[in-house]
Amino acid sequence: MNARLLVLAVASVSFLLSSTEAGGRRPPPPTPLPELSDESSGQPQAPAKPLMLWYDRPGSNYHTDLPFGNGRIGGMVNGGVSIERIWLNEDSVWAGGPGELKEVDDEITEEVAKGIAEARKLMFQDKVADGQNKLFSSLRGGGGGGVGCSQVLGMLDLHFAEKSLVNNYRRDLDLDEAIVRVQYLKDGILFKREVFASRPDQVIVSRLEADKPGNTSFTAKLGRGQGAETKAEEEDSLVMLGSIGMKFIARVKVIPDGGEVSAKGNDLVVHGADAATILISLATDYLPKPPTFRGNAYEDISARQIEAASEKTYSRLKTVHIEAHRKQFRRMTIDLGRSTATKRSQATDVRVANFSRDEDPELQALLFQYGRYLLISCSQPGSQPANLQGLWIGNFKPMWNGDYHLDVNIQMAYWLAGPCTIAECMLPVADLVEWTIPCAPMHRSSTCGRIMICSGRKARVSDATNSAGGRPPGPKPGKNMVRMQPLKMRSRLTGRCTGRNRAAMLISRLVCFT
Repeated sequence: MNARLLVLAVASVSFLLSSTEAGGRRPPPPTPLPELSDESSGQPQAPAKPLMLWYDRPGSNYHTDLPFGNGRIGGMVNGGVSIERIWLNEDSVWAGGPGELKEVDDEITEEVAKGIAEARKLMFQDKVADGQNKLFSSLRGGGGGGVGCSQVLGMLDLHFAEKSLVNNYRRDLDLDEAIVRVQYLKDGILFKREVFASRPDQVIVSRLEADKPGNTSFTAKLGRGQGAETKAEEEDSLVMLGSIGMKFIARVKVIPDGGEVSAKGNDLVVHGADAATILISLATDYLPKPPTFRGNAYEDISARQIEAASEKTYSRLKTVHIEAHRKQFRRMTIDLGRSTATKRSQATDVRVANFSRDEDPELQALLFQYGRYLLISCSQPGSQPANLQGLWIGNFKPMWNGDYHLDVNIQMAYWLAGPCTIAECMLPVADLVEWTIPCAPMHRSSTCGRIMICSGRKARVSDATNSAGGRPPGPKPGKNMVRMQPLKMRSRLTGRCTGRNRAAMLISRLVCFT
């Protein structure tokens, strides 16, 4: 096994899960979970499968939750005992909207230079915030508006009665099946949950069950905290509609096995069921067609997805999901040696903490496969590319807007795609370039470079961009842009990039003006 591949995968894991602000600070989630008294006793049994991340307690915050996704939609699972939070992400959710086309000069004008001087003066007076605002307003020039940002779509909270001690708690992520699981014992009853995002059915699916009949009871609450409203639809469904410059929808349908489900205000209450299946569909009005980038029939699409999925059994939904995932994931294996039985019996966070002191080759292999899993989960043909947080955003202002930076960041996310046999995961990058070109045709003249931009959501194709061909405020891009690796080179590995040579050539030439 080439050691370079391990480095690529590890780098991609670090990149796709990195959303730390400068200095190690993280933006707070939109509506934090309350302080809970979830406690567990007893030692859970370690999973028999090697390709599993597992923990003996719920996540302590968003960044310790477990990620899942099908390329377009996904989220994070907290694994709480009294409150389970499933974060909901859809890859086109973006605060702000496209504007009309305007042509701006790419040079620093006299007016801009004056604004920069005023910004410097403010900053030297320790008025940093005022100086920053002045700088950005000056650099926007004729482009108007900011770049906006990617945002979390919403949260589904499941409230349970288990608020006291539980036994043998385990939370895990099965990389081979792309399923997040939670299980624990309470009063002699084994409770289990599963969550995954199905690529074939384009829905998020959750299953809750107990090994004794009539013990599956919970209240489901769908929300966001701002920019959206939730209402019950019939007795088994919730619908959340919102607008943040683009319109979006989340639908939740609960299908109980036995027991009953009813609407109580804007919540759903399940009582006395043997088990329950939850179906979730997410969609926006985003359409990758400039200049408006709008027009998707998101309400109808989400309704059809829920209706089609509800006609299938949970077993069938799960089977086709696993089959689709394994077609990509199982193309590659890695063997770096065997870890000790003691290491294999430890929770993943314990193994990571001890890694600097002890050899643990199977943990290295797990990390390698985790990198492949993440890219498979957040970038698929037809989806948006992996953004700066991959797909997983748990707040309203992610680091660097959660957009696309073509100087090196998007390369970091995709380094492992070709060498690790998932080259088709790069196709969304080709799509991004193809439909942003009308928003940013580059021209050469004897005096300066000029760029056509979409105001309101702005970014240079040669510097940074978002899902509406936008560009951030700023003067002429620097000369240190890094070239994208041509996709046509990757197409030789799988033969899956046929017809994308034009986009490949465009990507290979994404360099700034000189």
